[in-house]
Amino acid sequence: MDHRCGTRFSLSMAVELCASECVATPARLVVLSVTGAVVETRLRLAPLCPVLLRPAGCQDPELEIEAYVVRATERGVALEWAEPACDAVLALLPARVGAPAATAVVTGGISPAAA
Repeated sequence: MDHRCGTRFSLSMAVELCASECVATPARLVVLSVTGAVVETRLRLAPLCPVLLRPAGCQDPELEIEAYVVRATERGVALEWAEPACDAVLALLPARVGAPAATAVVTGGISPAAA
């Protein structure tokens, strides 16, 4: 999927990330789009590793998002959603929840974020 021409939102949202059978690990969602995200985490995950992301403290399975790792860095991971633009992803978009602190970044060409 081509991710170069889309809108990404820079934000800072506490989330939990689960990989494999691990316990939910605190993480920070820093870039969000309808196709993926960039998450700061201490977890060291390999590309193609399946993960589950949810807002911190949330127990509602409707807000859990299945994804897989597309890139790993020393600060965290870039994710691609298993189901782009699903209801759980759309619920996190700042425009949908009215979070004024988020900044939309329209990208074209090669972007440093893989979201």
